[in-house]
Amino acid sequence: MNKKLLLGLLLISFVGSGCAAQGDDQLARNFQEKGLKGQPEAIGFSAELYNACKNGNIEVVKNLLKRGTMGEINAGVLDEYGITKTPFYVACGNGYTEVVKAFLGSGKVNINAGEIWPDGITGTPFNIACKNGRTEVVRLLLEKLQREDINADVLGRYAETETPFYSTCKNGHTEVVKAFLESGKIKDINAGWIGSNKVKITPFFIACQNGHAEMVRLLLGSGKIKDINIGIVGKDGTTYTPFYRACECGYTEVIKALLESGKIKNINAGWIGSDGTTETPFFIACQKGHTAVVKLLLDSGRIEDINAGIVEKGGATATPFSVACWKGHTAIVRLLLGSGGRIENINAVVQLDVRRITPFFMACFNGHTTIPPFCVACGNGHAEVVKAFLASGKIEDINAGVVSPNGRIVMPFLIACFAGRQKL
Repeated sequence: MNKKLLLGLLLISFVGSGCAAQGDDQLARNFQEKGLKGQPEAIGFSAELYNACKNGNIEVVKNLLKRGTMGEINAGVLDEYGITKTPFYVACGNGYTEVVKAFLGSGKVNINAGEIWPDGITGTPFNIACKNGRTEVVRLLLEKLQREDINADVLGRYAETETPFYSTCKNGHTEVVKAFLESGKIKDINAGWIGSNKVKITPFFIACQNGHAEMVRLLLGSGKIKDINIGIVGKDGTTYTPFYRACECGYTEVIKALLESGKIKNINAGWIGSDGTTETPFFIACQKGHTAVVKLLLDSGRIEDINAGIVEKGGATATPFSVACWKGHTAIVRLLLGSGGRIENINAVVQLDVRRITPFFMACFNGHTTIPPFCVACGNGHAEVVKAFLASGKIEDINAGVVSPNGRIVMPFLIACFAGRQKL
């Protein structure tokens, strides 16, 4: 479990999980705060061409391209943050198609010369066009660039690398993805992001993680994704599937697309830790409180066992039903209670590893390791969940509570009183 948390923190830092990675503007401000601020040094020809490209002034650009030397045209200009950028890079990033055409037609442009940051990190015009979703510019560059340039890894500021195609999928630029697919120049469609710790993430996974449903459907329909079950692969063997991630994030349309594709090998395959701990997509949807996802999965008829949840190496287990009770997700509890008797036993205890118990249970129960869902709901003060239990008529023993290793029993009513749950 700790390794899962660590992996999640690393991914939030570099990739985002509904949380955007630190943007270029913020990074530039960081450089500025560290005393790395530079002063604009462009004068004469360089300044004129740079500003014309920045503003999309096509006539000025054409005139300057006619009289400028190759060296002058490709010279980088230092901006206020100490970042050097070529005029062509700026035009590509801003999506000025006619300006880009003028550069390409001049025969004087270095098509790969782009930006250089104070720490030596570089970026190409092609990469910034992909990142910013400049479809027409990307199409122009796809025609001119060699295959190795199109698939070249871009080194990030934390020693991570990512391909332009990955950057496009991450940012949800569907039309740019279409251009890539039509070009036939993608060397490996699964080549994406590689962290400094060797964690790997595919473009398809990041599209699912970021909720880009239209793009997911496009990639599925392309026939290029041979295995949609490949997602994150950590160096220690930890894995996530795209389907699991979509369920965790609550992206209903992405989940529909994955289900309709018929390419999910095992719907219960989700997160697998390096220690063998497993967690199903259905479980994480229940844990996160994504009611629409839970209903979708139940209605799909694809969840053969709704009791399959998390199983840890040490023997600790929890079911989707128990975790919904624990978290107080009343709507999900009601869905599961009304699922046609598919819950094997609503009175089944949760087997907890003492080291995994929340602060509340550590404080109140001091190492007790068997807790029925009803008892969990009472202890955490989830009044609506308790109502759902009582209304179901399925509680075998309303007094069944926490059982300690020495056999001592603490009843739900006592737990509610002890925790100050006045409504209960």
